[in-house]
Amino acid sequence: MAGMMELNGCRIIVKEIAGGKMVLDTRIKSYDPIRKVVKVSAGSLDNRMEHAVTVIIFGPNGSLVEATGNLRKVIIANEVEIELGRSKNGEKRKHVRYPLKEKGYIESVIVDGTLIELQKPIEMETCNISGNGILIQTMAGSGTVGTELRICVKLGDTMLQKTYRIVRIQNANLKTEEYGCMMIRDRNI
Repeated sequence: MAGMMELNGCRIIVKEIAGGKMVLDTRIKSYDPIRKVVKVSAGSLDNRMEHAVTVIIFGPNGSLVEATGNLRKVIIANEVEIELGRSKNGEKRKHVRYPLKEKGYIESVIVDGTLIELQKPIEMETCNISGNGILIQTMAGSGTVGTELRICVKLGDTMLQKTYRIVRIQNANLKTEEYGCMMIRDRNI
């Protein structure tokens, strides 16, 4: 979690490792970088005192952090603590998918290493997200496998702006398609 000292107020999505159930989609109340613990509101969690979880944090400046950990219920102030990086159970997938329905847009495409700004951005909606990818739904014909896209998604006060490569197309019809996209390292274009 180097470089992630200021996580207060950042959005966090929490998913159980056992069963894959999403248990929280909330904001971080506080972060202790020494203990590597975030505190969030308990919301409507069940009564179990501890869960092995994976989390994705939408950090400052559009950064994404994915981690495993243990969620512990704290009786005081209806909060839970999530110890990051101390999961008791291993994760089967390298990057867990988190359901995320947010509006956004494709602002540019990259063709032969050249960034092409779109005069009219293409509207899209996210279906899910992981530490290295995103599944989006947008108008049919917006791209093909291998197309690189610059995607922007507004997440509260933060703007997620990342470059992705389309790796699969699914659920296509005459109006819309879903694009499974892998994040690629942003480079100076």
